[in-house]
Amino acid sequence: MECEIYNCGSRQFHIGEDGFTYCSEGHRQLQAGLVTAGEDEGLAPTGRRTVRKTEEDSEEVALTGQEGFEHYLICFQLILWKQVRSFVESSGSPAELEAIVRDLWVLRVNSLAQRLARADDDARAESQVFSSQEETSDSERELTGNRHEKNDQTQSGVTDGLCMIYIGLMLLRQPILPIDLLRKVDNGDVLYYRAIKDLDSEMTSRLEGRYHVLMDPAMPLTLDRLRSDIRRTTTLYAQTFGLKIPPLNHHQILWRLVIDLCLPIEIFAGTLRLAGLLNIDFDVDTNPALLVVTTKLLFPMDGRERPPKKPTEPAALAMDWRAWIRSMTERQQDKRSDFNSALRTTEEQVIDLSETQLDQYMEWFKTMFTTDEPAQISGKARRDANFKQTLQRMFPLHDPPIENSFENQVAADESPARTLRNTRSVASAMRPPIHQTSYRFGNSS
Repeated sequence: MECEIYNCGSRQFHIGEDGFTYCSEGHRQLQAGLVTAGEDEGLAPTGRRTVRKTEEDSEEVALTGQEGFEHYLICFQLILWKQVRSFVESSGSPAELEAIVRDLWVLRVNSLAQRLARADDDARAESQVFSSQEETSDSERELTGNRHEKNDQTQSGVTDGLCMIYIGLMLLRQPILPIDLLRKVDNGDVLYYRAIKDLDSEMTSRLEGRYHVLMDPAMPLTLDRLRSDIRRTTTLYAQTFGLKIPPLNHHQILWRLVIDLCLPIEIFAGTLRLAGLLNIDFDVDTNPALLVVTTKLLFPMDGRERPPKKPTEPAALAMDWRAWIRSMTERQQDKRSDFNSALRTTEEQVIDLSETQLDQYMEWFKTMFTTDEPAQISGKARRDANFKQTLQRMFPLHDPPIENSFENQVAADESPARTLRNTRSVASAMRPPIHQTSYRFGNSS
């Protein structure tokens, strides 16, 4: 196309501000006509653009505030029920334990409901009085933050579930000690570690981040911490609800400890007599050293000779503590479960594991940290589940041999026949002290 003007020959054109077309020499092109622009042409877009997300891209938003706390209570109630059920099934405790723990939880929930109602009323009153104020002073914000931190410290976690289980056992007068509950946790019989994994993915996605720590403890549970939490929980129920916890069923507990520790029967009577002299009532705060003190009084470990005045005195027998140590050491080594060993395995120890031990460790890791096929979930929860499944398919695992299973080990270690053999081996080593007068009954020749 060339310019319409004769002898111009220009082939470059542009549209002027008036809407007509001109060549590079400035000649108007009449045949091109007037060019009109669109309504929004040349104008920068303003305002917001609404983009509708697809269902696959949508993410579940965690609940916050009062709704988030109520959702957390629902999640904790489900975990508490699973903790009680697993303990009853693994220990053979009475089924009434579930009803007692449920009643204890109802007391806590009613107390929390009243607290939430008062907080809601206070918030509404403040919003009506200070509705004209748009900003909050720094001091008020600091007080509000401290109040939230204090409430977070008093919230229930998986450890509080164990404490309610132990209180229920004390109300039933069961011969259970905190160390027994800790062993159940370390052996994986009671839900504690990775308890959040037992929740539905939809429930977990709506759970606020600060509540995840309460349901997924990272540090191993220790006996001192468990005893401290039990003492705190019993004090809470006593002061808030007036619940009086009965003392320990010390007769059955003491008899069980004497049998489990392969100690002489004289220690049972000696411990009860010493407790009567010291006026000990065997409550939760009782110092757990009475059995040890009685054992050291009746069967000293210093090797000194103490000739008895009468043949019926306990000093007429001496304990071979070396034989006792050998027997208890073998028993403790065999009693450790695969779950407990894997739980306390460090990074340095993983390198030295054999192929069989490494397979067992990876099987434990698979059970604790991987997921099954996802249900009808969407958003971030589905993407996380797909990632874990992809990682699991990259490193497939197989079940360990049946003969190495933890259930068979516990059945063999805890059998009454094995306990009886250990007790007999220690009892056979008991003898009169060396260089001690030998007593004979009847006429001597």
